[in-house]
Amino acid sequence: MISVLVTTHNHGMFLKKCISSILNNDKKYLKEIIIVDDSSIDNTSEIINKFKKKNKKIKYFNVKFCSPAKSKNYAAKISRGKWITFIDGDDYVSKNYLKDYVFFLKKNNPDFVYTNIKILINEKILLEKQNRKGILYILNNPHGSGCLIKNQLWRKVGGIDEKMKFQDDFNFWCKINFRKKTNIYYLNIANYIYRRHSYNRSKNYLQKYFYKLLSLFAYLFKKI
Repeated sequence: MISVLVTTHNHGMFLKKCISSILNNDKKYLKEIIIVDDSSIDNTSEIINKFKKKNKKIKYFNVKFCSPAKSKNYAAKISRGKWITFIDGDDYVSKNYLKDYVFFLKKNNPDFVYTNIKILINEKILLEKQNRKGILYILNNPHGSGCLIKNQLWRKVGGIDEKMKFQDDFNFWCKINFRKKTNIYYLNIANYIYRRHSYNRSKNYLQKYFYKLLSLFAYLFKKI
């Protein structure tokens, strides 16, 4: 069973579609939906409470972390599923999102599974292949949300570094790749729709790789 972890901050205009898309999945694969609302000041709580009244699998937590990393760690900590997957409050998924993952688990023994994603830009959808390989493999982490993660793995590596303001997904990618005997799989499907808009945290590629290098050196320095 999969725990779906939604982290959100002022995503009121997108949240209805996000939650509806999760509920459109087959309920037998869904353990729970944990929604962590971090410091929203829009209509986010109103939208979540309407869904929560109609579905017992939805659990709502209002926090004041002002930190995406803390919100993710908090959601994972209170989750009860063997598997967890993160969905950002401004994104959404297809109706086969959970089903395709469960079918993959029946034939494989992964700790972490990532897929392709679809990017929504100005109502146009583009496919981004995410099969990571080659010399820059470690720097080219897949999009963190939309992956399937064994809950036990998240806890063993301590989640993500809460000091990270940017590239927290990359921090977790480093942790699992430098850890021995971690089964990382790529699944050639695309059920996660990433909405690219003006609120996204990092759209500047030079800035993105600058923070990745800083994060990598900081991680390796801790290990020396």
